[in-house]
Amino acid sequence: MSSKLYNFVFLFFIFNLAFSNDLANPFLVDYSISVTASSNSNYTLSGNDFNGSVSGDDPNLTFIVGDQITFNVNASGHPFYLKTVAGSGDGNQISGVTNQGTTNGAVVWTPAAAGTYYYQCGPHTAMVGTITIIKSTSVSTFNNAGGDNLWSNAANWSDGIPNVATRVTVNSDLIIDSSVTVAQIKMSNATSDASVTITATNDAIFTFTGVGVTQPVQNNKQSSSFIFNLPVVFDSSEDKTETLRLNSGGDQQVTFLSSLILNDELTVSGKNKLHDLNINGSLLGAGNLKFGNKVQANFGASYDGSSHTGDIIVAGTGTDNDNLITSNVLDDGTLLASANKIDVQGAGAKIIVNGANTLKGNITIGDNDPTLTVNANQSAIGTITMGAGTLNLVLAADVTSAAFVDNSSADWGTGSLVITGAQDDEVSF
Repeated sequence: MSSKLYNFVFLFFIFNLAFSNDLANPFLVDYSISVTASSNSNYTLSGNDFNGSVSGDDPNLTFIVGDQITFNVNASGHPFYLKTVAGSGDGNQISGVTNQGTTNGAVVWTPAAAGTYYYQCGPHTAMVGTITIIKSTSVSTFNNAGGDNLWSNAANWSDGIPNVATRVTVNSDLIIDSSVTVAQIKMSNATSDASVTITATNDAIFTFTGVGVTQPVQNNKQSSSFIFNLPVVFDSSEDKTETLRLNSGGDQQVTFLSSLILNDELTVSGKNKLHDLNINGSLLGAGNLKFGNKVQANFGASYDGSSHTGDIIVAGTGTDNDNLITSNVLDDGTLLASANKIDVQGAGAKIIVNGANTLKGNITIGDNDPTLTVNANQSAIGTITMGAGTLNLVLAADVTSAAFVDNSSADWGTGSLVITGAQDDEVSF
C-alpha cells in the first residue's frame, strides 16, 4: 500500500516529466508539447505545463522561470513564433528562442523572466495562445493574508506560492488543496501561532524530500503544537536519514493524525527540554522511526503499526523520562508488528504499553538497561536480544499474562531479564 501511495504522489508531482539538469534547482522541469494545425483558426496542442495536462485548441500555458520548453511543431503552412506581443507577422519575437518560425521542427525556449508571452502563427491572427511565466519561488512564508487558509491562494504567501525545491515557514493554519512536495516546513518562534494545523482537501498528500536541508520538519515555536492532519510522506531524494526537530524551549509538540509514510529513516530529536511526538494514525513504509534526545513519543489509541516494515529505534540517552515511549494503542491493535523490533540503542529508555495484545514484535537492548512496563495482558511478545544489558520487565497488578514467543534460539548474550510485579505463571515463553 505504501509503495503505491508513494508512486501516486511522485507521479502527480512530476507529471511524468523529466527533471532539469540544473543542479541549483533540481525541481525545474523539461516540458515537451506537440503542436499541429488542421485549419487557419487554431493550433492544437498536446502535452503538459506547470499545472498538468494541456490539450486542445490554443490552450493557455504556464511555466516557471528556468524551465525548458520544447514545442514540437508539425503544422505545414503555419510558421510558429514565440512573441512578447500577440499579432500576425514575424515581429515582437522573444529573444533566445531556437528555431523561431518553423513549420516542422522543435522550437526550444528557456524563459529567463516572469511575464505574459504568446505563441502565434505568423500569417494567421486567430492562431494564438497565452504563455504565463511565473517566478521561481523556493522560500516563502504562509501568513494567510488572503484569509482562506489555502495553499493555492498567492495572497496567503509572503513571496508567492512556492513552486520549486521549497522551504516553507507556516504562521497559521494551512489547507493543502492539492498534493505538494517541499524540502522543508517549519514554525517560527517569532511569527507563528501557538498552534498550527495542516489539513487537506481533494485527497491531497504532503511529501518531504529534505533537499538541501538537514531538518525537513522544524517546530521552532516555544510551547507550541504543530499538527499534521493529512497523509505525510518522508522520502529523501538524497537517500539520507531525515530529521524532525523540536527546536526550542518549553513543551513543544508535533502530531501526526493521519498516515505517516516513511520511505527513509526519520529521526526525531528535541532541544533544551522534553518535547512530545504524537502519532495517532497509520505508520507505513520501510523506513525506521528513530528517537533521539529530549523526545517523548506517544502512540495514540488509533495508531496502527501493522503495515510498517521498519523498526522503532530508541537512541536517545538520559534520565527523567528523556527517553520515554508510551503506547495507548487500543486492545488488539498493533504498536509493533511481529516481524519488527524495538531497538534500544541509548541508556535510560522507558517503554510503557497500555493496550492489551499490542506488543507483537521483538526487543533488542544490546548493553543497555531499558524498562518495559506492561499494563495489560500481552499474548505474543516477540524475541529478546541482549548483549550485556538488562531488560527490566514491570507488570501492573492486574496483568495476568505476559506471553513471549519461543526464545530458545534468541541471543541473550550475558544479559539479564529482571521481572517485577509478576505472580506465578504470569510470564511465559
